[in-house]
Amino acid sequence: WGYTAINSIAPHQHLSPAIYREIQQTDKLTAHIATSLLIRHDNPEESLEKLKTLRDMIDNEEIRVVTAKYLIDGVVEGNTAYLKEPYDEAAGLGKNYNAYPEWTCEKLEESFEAVLNAGFSIHCHSIGDASTIMVLDALETAQDRAERRDEGFRSTITHLQLVDSEDI
Repeated sequence: WGYTAINSIAPHQHLSPAIYREIQQTDKLTAHIATSLLIRHDNPEESLEKLKTLRDMIDNEEIRVVTAKYLIDGVVEGNTAYLKEPYDEAAGLGKNYNAYPEWTCEKLEESFEAVLNAGFSIHCHSIGDASTIMVLDALETAQDRAERRDEGFRSTITHLQLVDSEDI
């Protein structure tokens, strides 16, 4: 009865994956935990090393460090979702403003490939249609290039507020 597992995809300073280990050490952890870390666009290699270190440090039967989280774009409400078509000029951001992704296609492909080769799943925050197609293309490329195929790929894209029907 109750919760048996938690997929903790958005850890932050007040809920870091290490906190689950602290709870486990008090014998009060009553659920299985799958957790992640954010892969930062400004330093993906260092982020991946931190993720590997975390896995080595706390991965066990109850707590699994399995996912690399990516923020690809922002949100429509803040005019930061990366869109194929420009925002309405009424947004006050110019005639051809589509917002910008956090990643370049090339860097995203390289990072995805490294993460897959390290044995992690990929979880992407994507709101805009341009962001989503960028993720889909990068996933396809990275999966084709990845050396590790024995574990399968468990990639997810969440939010998907605007998706081009061709990309579904």
